[in-house]
Formats: sequence, structure tokens, C-alpha cells
Amino acid sequence: MLKTPAAGSVQDRPVFRAVDASDKAIVSTIISMANSLNLQAIVKGVDTEKQQQLLFNKGCTHYQGYLFGKPIPITRFEDTCGSALDLENTTN
Repeated sequence: MLKTPAAGSVQDRPVFRAVDASDKAIVSTIISMANSLNLQAIVKGVDTEKQQQLLFNKGCTHYQGYLFGKPIPITRFEDTCGSALDLENTTN
């Protein structure tokens, strides 16, 4: 595992649903470990601004979850990205 190249560490919703102090300590430790290994911790399941702020204060700057958008079908995602790229290309 130590020789496996990795770009990041993904923490899923069950890890982040920390309620008590010991759970929050585990989340902090995972984020600190990722940062010390020059990895980006990515936390899934961020649904509120309070959760995002807590993570940001602990040094995590990469998240995904309902706070940023609900899941959509891949075709809709591709259409949205394609439209954004088309718009960017016409303004440059």
C-alpha cells in the first residue's frame, strides 16, 4: 500500500456523520493524515454549510454532496458540461 501512487483519500458519508468528540477526532485524524502525505482528502456526503465549514476548519477543501448538487444522469451532466465548454469557447 505504501508504494501505491494515490492522488487523494475519499472519506464516505458514514465516516463524516460524526456526532461525538471521538468521531470528530477520527475525521480530523484522517484529514491530517491525508494532508501530511500530500494527499487531498475528499469527503462525500457534505449536505450542509455547517458540515463544510467544520471540514474546512480541519484543513479539508474538497467535498461532494447535496450542498453542491443532487445526483443527475450522466447524459444530463455531459450536456451541461458540453454547454459550458461551448459557451467558454465562444467567449474566447
